Formats: sequence, C-alpha cells, structure tokens
Amino acid sequence: MLMLDTDMRRAEALGMTWSDVSVENRSILIEQQFAADRSVRSPKSKKSVRRISISETLTSYLEFWKKEQAREMEAFGLEQVKGTPLVHSFERTKDRHPQVNFMDLNGFSRWSRNFSVENGFDKFEGVRTYHYVKETVDGETISKRYEHKEWLELRDYLRKHPKVREARHISTYESEHLPYGYSGLSSHTATAATAATARQLPNQRAVAAPRTSRRQRRESSTWRPRPTSRT
Repeated sequence: MLMLDTDMRRAEALGMTWSDVSVENRSILIEQQFAADRSVRSPKSKKSVRRISISETLTSYLEFWKKEQAREMEAFGLEQVKGTPLVHSFERTKDRHPQVNFMDLNGFSRWSRNFSVENGFDKFEGVRTYHYVKETVDGETISKRYEHKEWLELRDYLRKHPKVREARHISTYESEHLPYGYSGLSSHTATAATAATARQLPNQRAVAAPRTSRRQRRESSTWRPRPTSRT
C-alpha cells in the first residue's frame, strides 16, 4: 500500500523509518534506501531525496500500522523508536535475542512477485505506474513523484507500460502543453497533432510517410517517357 500510494522504489520503501513519516502534515520524506547488500545508503540520485504528500487513506493506515507494530514488538520485549523501519523483519542475534531489522530485498522480492500475480500486475514496476492510468493525475504531480524535471522525459518512460501508454492524461497533457507540430516524440514518427488524432481514433493508425531521397524517388517512380510515333 505504501508503494501504491507514493510510487517509491522497493529499496526506498524498505529503507523508510518512522522518523520519515509526518502524520500531521500527511507527508513522508524519502532520503535513504535499504540496498541488496543489506546496507542503508543514499537514494539512487540526489534528485531522489524528496518529500511527497500521502493520501488520507495511507495516513490512517500508517497510524494503525504503527500501533500494531509496536504491539508486536512489545511481545518480543522490544521498543519501537523513530529509527524503527516501517517494513521490518524479526531476526535473532547469535545470543538468540530477538531484534528488528530492515527487511531483506530478496525476501521482499519473492513476496512482491506473488502479490503482482495475484493482483494482475505483469511486473512489480507496474505497481509504481498503477494509479497513473487514472485521469485525475496530472503531469506535474507525476513528474514530482518520478523525480523528472520535464514531462517529455517522463512520458517516454511511461509509454513503456501498455496500461499507462493508453492513459488519457498523456494525450491531454500533450495537447495542452506541447506546441503544435512538435515532432520530437522519441521513437514515434508522427507529429503531436497526428499522434493525438490516432489516440482519439483507436481503430485508425496514423503513420508518417518514410523519408526518401530524390534519387530513391526517381528510381522508384512509375513515370516513363512517352513512346515517339513513327512516320
């Protein structure tokens, strides 16, 4: 639920502690991740350090989970502190004393694969892009969540996902913010206007004519000189 609402990466979610959660402001701070080598480190890039808002539903769930986690830890004689990870695992030391650690990325990946299959996601990355198929999400919000400065960069990323590629907000944002005739649509050969028309008419496919040189046009031409009449 944490990743469905915030679109953070797996390592970022596993690296979150209660000190990163602000229930009063309904926001969370992403400033670290729990890597595959079981070490806490900085996020993927400097731009990945960010504070984002969370929904009322997630806020209520985090309040519930904080109390539930504290109850589980108390049963093992442990105390919940600000540095306690949100996603945790119970382990034992060499002296057989219980302790709370960050959840291993490999173990979480096994769980996430089962979760993705049960909920219809082809890959776990689909979880991050799940709610972008909704029309209520604007491009500026998406850009902040994905740490991209420009919509054009983000759009090329989102188009890799079939469900998101067909989302209406992509074409809506392009029609409102891109200049008419813009043709820098990554690998797409149609102009912005033609591509928008093709999306509005799903049964039709607009494909720009391939560019040919003058020599190619001359060689492929069906024109032939008229035969001269004999007298």
